[in-house]
Amino acid sequence: MESKKKKILVADDEPAIRSLITLHLRRRGYEVVTAEDGVRACEAAQSEVPDLVLLDLMLPGRDGYSVLMNLRSNATTRNVPVVFLTGEAREEHEEISSALGANGFMQKPFSADQLAAVVETALRGKERVA
Repeated sequence: MESKKKKILVADDEPAIRSLITLHLRRRGYEVVTAEDGVRACEAAQSEVPDLVLLDLMLPGRDGYSVLMNLRSNATTRNVPVVFLTGEAREEHEEISSALGANGFMQKPFSADQLAAVVETALRGKERVA
């Protein structure tokens, strides 16, 4: 019996970053859905119900915090792990994301191996990813 591929929603407004993350994740056997802004990220999370959301903090339309609050307030997506991706290295971003219910926080730029480790940890759901 074949196990179902884990589905990951990648929400980032930079096409190159979305493409790179998608490439790395698909090579590791994940199904990937993408969104280029916060509004589409919320829509995709509802329609696709991913196993994990990789969410840029700074998105047009709705920022990452707003998207996270939307996901946490909806029964369908309430328990989906969310890891923020950001180029902002400010400690308060990590504190706010944690307080809002994010499962992790990853600083850009990151390597393919770092991405894989964060994704695997978040999907296991055993501990917070940083």
